[in-house]
Amino acid sequence: MKKFKMTTLIVGMLFLAKGLSAQTADAVLGVFENAEGSRKMEIYKENNQYFGKIVWQSTTKGKVKAGTVLLKGFTYENGKWNGKLYVPARDNDYPAALTLPDSNTLRITVKAGFTSRDKDWKRITGK
Repeated sequence: MKKFKMTTLIVGMLFLAKGLSAQTADAVLGVFENAEGSRKMEIYKENNQYFGKIVWQSTTKGKVKAGTVLLKGFTYENGKWNGKLYVPARDNDYPAALTLPDSNTLRITVKAGFTSRDKDWKRITGK
């Protein structure tokens, strides 16, 4: 009987851990605004990957338009999301990481060569 209770406890803890990790991974979902207030990006989930598209911007100049997907194929592991960031000015994808320093701040870290650059976006809707 003790063995059954211990097995049940372990299985229950595994299901709980799996549920908590799913909640953590989805914490990135929502709409975020850049520091300048000139763009809003929605992060959404598709086939267990995360993507981000521009849903609003203050100007129609430049290569970025509403609907442009900037964040591509992000997956969650060890507290961060890794994928590609599309940079329209260079018409190229770069490795990037997403983190949430707090529940309302999205930090996008882009890596190009030996350098990296961070940009913070503020949550306006979502989790």
